[in-house]
Amino acid sequence: MDNGFTPVAEHSVAPDFSKWTPRSKLGGGPPTAQRITEVNLKEKFTCIIIGILAPFAAMIPFMAKHMEKTDRWDHWKKLVGKARYSTLKNVARMLRKLISLCPNILPPTENLVRDLLGKMNDQKKSPTVIMNYWQVLVWISKKIGTYDPDSALDLVNETNSIQDSVGNVLTMAEKGAKSLTMYAAKALEAVACLEPLQPVRCAAATFLFDNASSGRLNKLQHAPPISFVTSDKTLDLMANLDKNRSVPLIAARHCFTGKPWCSPAEVWLRDKTYSEPCRLEDYLLPACTCRCTPRLPADTLRKPHCSEIVH
Repeated sequence: MDNGFTPVAEHSVAPDFSKWTPRSKLGGGPPTAQRITEVNLKEKFTCIIIGILAPFAAMIPFMAKHMEKTDRWDHWKKLVGKARYSTLKNVARMLRKLISLCPNILPPTENLVRDLLGKMNDQKKSPTVIMNYWQVLVWISKKIGTYDPDSALDLVNETNSIQDSVGNVLTMAEKGAKSLTMYAAKALEAVACLEPLQPVRCAAATFLFDNASSGRLNKLQHAPPISFVTSDKTLDLMANLDKNRSVPLIAARHCFTGKPWCSPAEVWLRDKTYSEPCRLEDYLLPACTCRCTPRLPADTLRKPHCSEIVH
């Protein structure tokens, strides 16, 4: 007797993950759960992209084919093909920026793309930004059927010329960090030796070590005190930038004022080395509490730490 129900086994098909790789950014978990999350994210960003383009569907070839269909949105969403959610997320973000920069850019035409290049040239957009906008226009041309700027060699040459000219301007600009002045170095040496509060003395000595070793704050942030080594002429630390890459930080024992700024750093680092809880710390510069009395483990890149020395 036909009761209207079809056995589930006839239509159940196991998901095929042979061509899909789990993403670590999806929160972990089994591949099936990650796959469901990625499908939902793909649906979200696909709807955003189609929603941006829908008002111009009649002028976009691949979308115009389905204008009269009741299920046109289903057909439009399939136009993105096998693109993963991360790609769709980036396209949606760049489309919004593109409309903000050039509101009448959709649907793209040769003249509109040329106007867009002129605006980016006037605003001195970086070569990377120019290429990002260009790639979005190329992407929607291949997926949705809009004008393809890659098909016009004059536009391609114009884009390359703008990128080259803007790139030269940016590379000639002075972006190097300013060296520590002699006055600032002497002031830090005085603070490192004479300041009654130990956290402030250690912070000043750390900044002097940073200057002497030509290190950056992000390297100090990843330099564990347990890696500290001292000699007659230098203070050495090892900055662990990642699991496979370390950078040595070597500072010479030189004083401009004759005050031994290295002493508070040595005492502090040795104390931390002998302390079992401190041996687990993976940063160098400590933070102070609101009363500037005990030390608290925290990042080195927060404003209160630097303001103590600056002011």
